Amino acid sequence: MDENLDKKLESSTAGWKLKVDTLIVLLISLTPFNLSVVDKTGLDTGIDNTLDKVVRVAWFLFCILTVCLLKPRLFRRVFAHPSPLMKLLFCYMIILTLSLVVNGVGVTGFYRLCEYILLLFALDIVDKTIRLEGRDAAVRVFAGWVQMAAVAIVIMIAIGLVISPNHFYALETQGRFRLGGNAYSPNFIGMVFASGMLSSLYLMGRARTTLKKFLILMCCLFFGVALYFTGSRTAQFSVAIAICLWVLLNFNVMDRALLCAVCMIFVIPLLLLFYEFFVERLLPLIGKGERPLYDLLTLNNRSVVAEVGLQGALDHWYLGVGFVEGVKEYYRLNFTQSYWLPPHTHNALIESFLSGGVLSLLLMSVVFYKAVKLILRNLACRQNSPDIYLAALSLPLILGCVTMTIFGGVYTVLTFWFFSLALFSWSKNERKDSVYS
Repeated sequence: MDENLDKKLESSTAGWKLKVDTLIVLLISLTPFNLSVVDKTGLDTGIDNTLDKVVRVAWFLFCILTVCLLKPRLFRRVFAHPSPLMKLLFCYMIILTLSLVVNGVGVTGFYRLCEYILLLFALDIVDKTIRLEGRDAAVRVFAGWVQMAAVAIVIMIAIGLVISPNHFYALETQGRFRLGGNAYSPNFIGMVFASGMLSSLYLMGRARTTLKKFLILMCCLFFGVALYFTGSRTAQFSVAIAICLWVLLNFNVMDRALLCAVCMIFVIPLLLLFYEFFVERLLPLIGKGERPLYDLLTLNNRSVVAEVGLQGALDHWYLGVGFVEGVKEYYRLNFTQSYWLPPHTHNALIESFLSGGVLSLLLMSVVFYKAVKLILRNLACRQNSPDIYLAALSLPLILGCVTMTIFGGVYTVLTFWFFSLALFSWSKNERKDSVYS
C-alpha cells in the first residue's frame, strides 16, 4: 500500500505547481533571525533593534510579492473559499483587531496581526493538497515541508556559527551556553529540530532507495545533535515521549494494554522510590532558596509568568489587553519580579486569553482540541502510518504550548505547523483529480 501511495504521490506531485507551493511554504516558514543582541531579561530598553524590524517587514513584503507573482489566485481563494479552520482564524483576527483598536496599543500590534495573512496562505496550500491529493499523500508532502524548513534553519545556523559564533551560540543569564544564542530563541529552534526529527523518521520509512534513507537518517542525526545543544528541556523531553508514543501506537489496542501493564510493574516501584525521595529530601528544601529546585517547581519561572498573565486575562476577559504589544505593556506594568521582564505569557492558551479575551480563548481552544484529537483518535483504535506520524508530531507542539506561545502570539513556523495539524484533524481521506498532474 505504501509503495502504491509513493508512486501515486510521485506521479501527481512532480509538476511545477508543487514546486511553487513548496517555495511559498518554505518562504513563509523561514522567519528572519535576530541580527542585534537580544536582552534576555527584557529590562534594557536602550537596545536598538531597528534593523531587525526592517528585515522582518522586508521578509513579510517579499512573501506577499512572491505570492502575487507566482500564485495570484491564492488571494481570491483564501477569502472566497476558506476552510472551516480558516473561517475560525478569520474570526480570531477580527476579535484581535477590535482588541487592538479598543486598547489603543499602537501600530506594531496591527503589523504582527497582518503576518497571520501568511498563515492563511500556507494553510490554504495545505488544505488544497489534502483535497486534491488525499489526506495520506498530503501528510507525506507536509512532512517533507517540515523537514526542509528544519534543514534550512540548520544550514543558516551553521553558516552563522562560522561568521559570528558568539551570536549563534551564546551564554544565557542562567549560565548555560545554548545553540541559537541571540539569533534564535533556543526553545523555538529546539521545537523545530524535534519536529524535524519526527518528520525524518516518518519519511525514512517511506523512502524506497538506500541513498534516500541514508540522507534522511543523516538529517535526523543532525537534528538530534542540534536539539541537544539548544538545551531546550521542553523539546528534548517531548520528542522522547513522542517517539515512545509512536512505538506504542504501532501495536493494536490489546497489545498496548499488555505493554502498559508490564511497564507499570516496573514504573510503580520507581514512582514509590521517587515519592520517598521527594518527601525526605526535596520537601525540606522548599522555601530555602535552592535555585535548581525552584527552577524545577516553577518551570524555570514560567509558572509565575503564567499566573500574572492569567490574572490579567481574568481582569480583562471581554476583549483582552491587545495582541503582542498589549501583552508586553501589561507585563511592564504588572509583573512582580524585578530581575527580568517577560515578553509574553509563556503559555499559548493564556496568551490567547490575555490578547483578545474570552472569545479569542474559545476559538483557539477549538484549534487546540483538534490537535489533541489526533492523539486521542490513535489511542482509541489503531490507525495507519500517516495518522501515527501526525499524532507523534502533535505531542511536542501540544506540550510546547504549556511553556511557549506556539500560537496566540508572534507568528512563527511552529504556528503554521500547529494549525496544519488541526487542519489534518479536521479533514477526511478523500481524493479528487490531482491539481499537480
